[in-house]
Amino acid sequence: MMEYEFVPSEAPTRHIVGVLYTGNGAEGEIGRLWGANDALLKSVPNRKGFFGVSRMREGLPVGHFDYLAGVEVGPADEVPPGLTLWTVSGGPVYRAWATIDQLRGTIDAFYHRFLPASGAEADNRGLVEAYPDDFEMSMPVALEFPVMASL
Repeated sequence: MMEYEFVPSEAPTRHIVGVLYTGNGAEGEIGRLWGANDALLKSVPNRKGFFGVSRMREGLPVGHFDYLAGVEVGPADEVPPGLTLWTVSGGPVYRAWATIDQLRGTIDAFYHRFLPASGAEADNRGLVEAYPDDFEMSMPVALEFPVMASL
């Protein structure tokens, strides 16, 4: 079994504009979402980095979530037509690093093994994936798992 390391930290508030997907991601939709919108996201003025944000929402089928593939912008920046703006509040998180192939296993390990044993409570501010500008599939992605309890 793979060993996972979850490091307590604080995340900043981020303003992310991007393309919204709702589903369970079981058929590779999220990867296709990034690929189909790469040029659009790179054209956003004043962008800072690439971010994927996952949130649960009431009323969705079990296992489904909202996912925003986007870029960080300033709080006063204009939202380009066709894109959605999410403000992801800062606060306590556990950070981990994983390659794309390890994402699902790392997320499952956090929510099903680490979190219950930690005493912390999950927060639905948004699970953040932070991608470097020069991202390649073999590179690790920084994950920020939001929690409610002080770390």
